[in-house]
Amino acid sequence: ASLALERNPIFPRAYLLRGIARFNLKEYRKASEDFLKGLKLSPKDQNLLYNLSIALLEDKQLDVAERTARELLSLDSKNKDAYRVLAQITLERKDTVATQLVIDTLLSLDAHYRPALLLQAQIASEQKNYPQALQTIDQIIAQGASEASTSIELYYATTKKICVEP
Repeated sequence: ASLALERNPIFPRAYLLRGIARFNLKEYRKASEDFLKGLKLSPKDQNLLYNLSIALLEDKQLDVAERTARELLSLDSKNKDAYRVLAQITLERKDTVATQLVIDTLLSLDAHYRPALLLQAQIASEQKNYPQALQTIDQIIAQGASEASTSIELYYATTKKICVEP
């Protein structure tokens, strides 16, 4: 990505790729800077907006992350990634009522959306409503999710990370 930027500094995708690399190195501020540079060139790029919101979330800049996710929703009101970010922000703020509202919105878009169901199970578990958590997990498994992928997603859910599907 850096070589591409040296050759052509007005290439938004290179900023996206370098930002993702920096994010993976846990350099969230530098990743955010790259995503912002890319957005200056391509202001409505949904990949840049989504990745910026995630980097801001990881950097604990929750207000800015929320504004970014809402900007993404202004471009696509059914963007499940933006709703996942909003759900994670509300979880970070320990606002389970708001999180449940976001989950309800996600499930209205797709009743079988595993990341939303996992967040729902996480909330139930945090509220010590283990029967509800188990019922939700059983629902995920019944939908045909392999036990291996569900285990991985459960790990992310219980460590309060967003479940990003490949």
